[in-house]
Amino acid sequence: MDTYFRHRPFGHLLIAPVLNAPLEGALLSEFERFGWERRADTFYRFDVPRDGASKARILAMMHAPCLEIKSVLEPFLGCNLNGATQLEIHRYGKGDGIGPHTDAATPEVRCVININSGWSIADGAIWALAADSALNAERTQLPSISNSAFAFSTGSTTFHALSIRYAGIGYAVTIRFPRR
Repeated sequence: MDTYFRHRPFGHLLIAPVLNAPLEGALLSEFERFGWERRADTFYRFDVPRDGASKARILAMMHAPCLEIKSVLEPFLGCNLNGATQLEIHRYGKGDGIGPHTDAATPEVRCVININSGWSIADGAIWALAADSALNAERTQLPSISNSAFAFSTGSTTFHALSIRYAGIGYAVTIRFPRR
């Protein structure tokens, strides 16, 4: 697990590879078997697992990586994290994405892991990080390369978004670590 900390546009840690190759493949296989349910509103469009049992299997598979990621995040982000983690799983297909937002109302550290069977620039689905909602202030862009992640502590200036996906299917596994 290689890491690189960047201070701008807000403190965030880049991680790659996040998972060992067999676990990455197993997650992709599990996701392809899931039943999915659409979630859409004015600024987002993606699918979530239809049942809790699927999500519970992924949480069990991710137990050891979550502990390792937590041990890496605490010193880089300078905070103590609660051991209880939550997972969110999103599937992004053609036309899906998520607009600029901060998640500031929930004080936690989030680690967003990209999982897919191969990403290219033509697929779209590029993460944008910025210090403002227009995504102009010190914007940086991160490709959705499989088995890569970015992690950050939520706050009022931690805007992030996922551009529209033009082709293929990609998954984002977000590990949520409550701050103590």
